[in-house]
Amino acid sequence: MPSSHCTGRLYPGSERPPGDLVHYQSRGALLLICDEPFDPTPLREADLPGTTVLVSPESPARGPAGLPGEVRHVGGRVSRLDGWLGAFRPELVEITGDAPDSLSPKRDGTFDLVIDMGKTRLIRRSVLPYGYFTARNAGQLTVALAACKELVGAHAKPKYFNYDRNLCAHASFGQAGCTRCLEVCGAAAIRSEGDRIVVTPELCQGCAACTVACPTGALSFREPGRETLLERLEAAMANARESRPVLVVHPPGLEPAPPESAEWVKLMVEPVAAFGEELWFAALARGAAGVLLSVDPESPAETAGLLAGRVSIANALARACGLGENVIGIQAVGAVPGAGMATENIRQSTPLVAAFDGAAAQTKRALLNDSLKALEPSGGHDPVPLDPGAPLGAIAVDPQRCTLCSACAKICPTAAIRYVDEPEAGRSVLSFLEAECVQCGACANGCPEHAIRLAPRFAPASVRGEWRIVSEDSMAACADCGQPFLASKLMAASLRRLTATQAPMAAVEQLKRCPDCRHRRIVED
Repeated sequence: MPSSHCTGRLYPGSERPPGDLVHYQSRGALLLICDEPFDPTPLREADLPGTTVLVSPESPARGPAGLPGEVRHVGGRVSRLDGWLGAFRPELVEITGDAPDSLSPKRDGTFDLVIDMGKTRLIRRSVLPYGYFTARNAGQLTVALAACKELVGAHAKPKYFNYDRNLCAHASFGQAGCTRCLEVCGAAAIRSEGDRIVVTPELCQGCAACTVACPTGALSFREPGRETLLERLEAAMANARESRPVLVVHPPGLEPAPPESAEWVKLMVEPVAAFGEELWFAALARGAAGVLLSVDPESPAETAGLLAGRVSIANALARACGLGENVIGIQAVGAVPGAGMATENIRQSTPLVAAFDGAAAQTKRALLNDSLKALEPSGGHDPVPLDPGAPLGAIAVDPQRCTLCSACAKICPTAAIRYVDEPEAGRSVLSFLEAECVQCGACANGCPEHAIRLAPRFAPASVRGEWRIVSEDSMAACADCGQPFLASKLMAASLRRLTATQAPMAAVEQLKRCPDCRHRRIVED
């Protein structure tokens, strides 16, 4: 089966991968789409029953000359194609001639397999679904048809991901937040559905890009999971901490080209992207002098671009921690040894006081925070600005605009913002915990006063780990009982809006009362 556009292994019915399975069933119903005449010899030799050749309306209506008699040919065009092995559903337009009600021999109108010979590919992703092939000539058609025959029958693959909706920062209360996983899925397996994301397991092929992109760990790789990888990391570093080696993470079957100027240990991970940034810093905190990701050059473009961007951010964090330049690198397997790493600086990086001793079953965010804290110099460091999109940072609240309405605290999906009324002190307080902020933007999107902007940065642990006040105000007193009950700015803004709507004076006066007095007045009236 051609694999240039597929990242995950598909197991035939005689084999079964470990773990939870995603199943496919193909009877061999093939849709072959062509724009112009082609040599049908490979089609005759393949002997695939239930084949339909869809011919572009611009081509002869009778289809390519010499088609096998059992092959149906129809004039028409596919405007859209969705699905996967065993369940491709084409949207057909411009059907010509005496076409049957359903072009597929299957009762539900779907096709098991598709070979696309059109000038413009119908599915234009870096990771193509199982059962979809492209061909431009007789040789490529022969290869695709052979692959189609291999896919007839029952097949299965692992379910590669776990999803914890409670950790997801995609959206909250209808306000848009993090979309990082959607942006990096080369298989288009992830879609937005309200305040959560949904992953189509039949399309997912386990590249793990989404698990690197996810800042909270809501999406995580199923096997090997984070706990398993931490155990493997411990084993790899067990006898090497004193020598401070470079950890080289590589895929199975592809031997890495390690740095030539540094000691190194290998750690095999499939896929390499499952070993995410929280584990890079866990490795550094456990005694590694550097981390080199040796990736398959056939990796999807989205995965390669994501890893390159995250490595750049990670090196900015490492520099702030005094670990040297480019202690985290990335290279294609077979590239120049140590490409992307300043290995001469790795050996001069600041020695650790002690190896990191965190709990193996932590969340992604907790592991990252604890590892960074363990690596940070005792005197801390100056805040380091990061590029937009980085998963670390603060929020800047404009005190002139903020009314302390508390919308941001309700919306924040990671509970990094907290709103508290302190009647005894006569004030309302909005606080922020930087360690939990993933820069999703939901607070800024949902602020009715447009008072919040994101500030991606890497602050010292003493700042990240402490709640700090980002906005506060005195509290307005109830017009009846005199007790403070609402932020003064919020009271003023609410009165302005109510007055602007020409509301009855009674409604305006009610707004000036606390909930208890308001209720009492309603009962009395």
